[in-house]
Amino acid sequence: MSAPPIPTGTVRVPTTDEFTVAWSAFFATVSAVASWRATHFGPERFGILAEAAGRSLASGSTSAEFVRMVATLREDPNEKVLLGILYEELLFYSWRFRGAIEERGGQLPFDESEAFPNESGDPAAPDAVDQAEIITGSIQPLLDKLPNWLRKAIEAIMEILKLTRGIAD
Repeated sequence: MSAPPIPTGTVRVPTTDEFTVAWSAFFATVSAVASWRATHFGPERFGILAEAAGRSLASGSTSAEFVRMVATLREDPNEKVLLGILYEELLFYSWRFRGAIEERGGQLPFDESEAFPNESGDPAAPDAVDQAEIITGSIQPLLDKLPNWLRKAIEAIMEILKLTRGIAD
């Protein structure tokens, strides 16, 4: 006997394209935060490495394997709710720490000012690292389904971010 599906309530289940955009924005933001921290606290080489990992993760989100994985999750009654929750987490972090991207001359591909009106995080604050770790921890089941090279890029960017935590704090 299978468990009954989790009620969706007000959880919005993103389309595959929406999730891909949020995923790319999250890792671009994590990359920008790590790069910002490396630029301001050193060594700058960590920022260069974070940006390279961020580009890999953005390109990986459009791979056939990634798109297929998200589409499969959307079809499962329980997984789609979890996908919706993760989607909101990705948007929140990206919106909260958008200043790190903006300082580098970029911008997010969405505006979440209505959903998160008072969120403006400081890339130097410890919660910039802690919140990224929480989100990547919550996506572990997704990570397990990703191609090995994509998992390794995520591990690399998170290690760089963690190393900058020690430098800044």
